[in-house]
Amino acid sequence: MWNKRLKHLLQAAALVGMLAPSWMAGQDQPAAGKQPQYKDQAEFTLYDSILKDTNPKTKLEKLQEWQTKYATTDFEKPRKQLFLDTYVKLNQPKEAVAEAKQILAGDPKDFTSLYYTMYFTRALAGDKPTPEVLDPGEKAATAFLEGCPRAGRSAGPHHAGMDRDATQELGRRGGRIPKNAATGSQ
Repeated sequence: MWNKRLKHLLQAAALVGMLAPSWMAGQDQPAAGKQPQYKDQAEFTLYDSILKDTNPKTKLEKLQEWQTKYATTDFEKPRKQLFLDTYVKLNQPKEAVAEAKQILAGDPKDFTSLYYTMYFTRALAGDKPTPEVLDPGEKAATAFLEGCPRAGRSAGPHHAGMDRDATQELGRRGGRIPKNAATGSQ
């Protein structure tokens, strides 16, 4: 059962490299009409300094300051995305997944949040994975695959003409293709 979940996660992660450039084009377009506004010049200055900061530690401090000083802002989603990105750069999987969950609560198809939830699931699972850790990763992988435009047309062995029994046999053999695939003998 765990292997099936891990396989699901890995398939979804593999699609990231193939589909990310075309899928992400135009992802962060603001809604037509209302443009986000800064509360004051200080918020703009702080936001601008966060965007220019290349040190993840100081960036996190500035993000926390922004969250404290401006608990409500028109830039809530970008702030959450900046937190996620910073936690990833600091290699803090627990915090990154927690932030991704918050983003997914508002936007269940957010590409970056789905990706990092899948990506860090294995790291959070450790040597003894539990359903509490693996389930969010599996759900993210499923949502990710459902949102991919080509997810139903995978180039895996089953879709390349092999029947389901042959695909399962291939999995049991550790991915080795038998010498005589027609008869199943080696």
